[in-house]
Amino acid sequence: PKGCGTPKSGTPKGSGSPHPKTSNHVKQTSFRLQSPSNSKKHVVDEGKAKIPLKEAVRMMMAKKDEMIVQTMSKSEAKEKTLNMKNKKLDVVIQMQRKQVASKDEQLKAKDEQIEELSKMLKAAQVQIETLQLAGTQDQRLMRAQMDAESVKAYYERKAKGVQ
Repeated sequence: PKGCGTPKSGTPKGSGSPHPKTSNHVKQTSFRLQSPSNSKKHVVDEGKAKIPLKEAVRMMMAKKDEMIVQTMSKSEAKEKTLNMKNKKLDVVIQMQRKQVASKDEQLKAKDEQIEELSKMLKAAQVQIETLQLAGTQDQRLMRAQMDAESVKAYYERKAKGVQ
């Protein structure tokens, strides 16, 4: 008997599994799914078309460059609008400064007028006071004159009465 180590009848020599086709098929499928070379060679795009990796990288870089240019143009446009707004604000600020300056000049002129009027008022008050003093002096003179006349009249009457 040759017995030990001989394969059973019905199976071909050299195969280690009872179902060689099934195991080979599974191995090939899993090899295709996990193959690193397949994933490096092709990138699947949105349209499900296979694009070479170099082309995909070139397209992504071009898209990135385009987005950078768009962003730069947007930022330049924003900068231009900001510059325009700043210029408008500068004009408004200058106009307001001019208005404030003219109002300051008007206030200074009014202050000068007020000073002149106060000086005139003080001068008028001084004149009024001098006139009042003169009036009181005139009244005193008039009283003194009346008193002198009455004294004179008294003595004249007395002198007439004596003679």
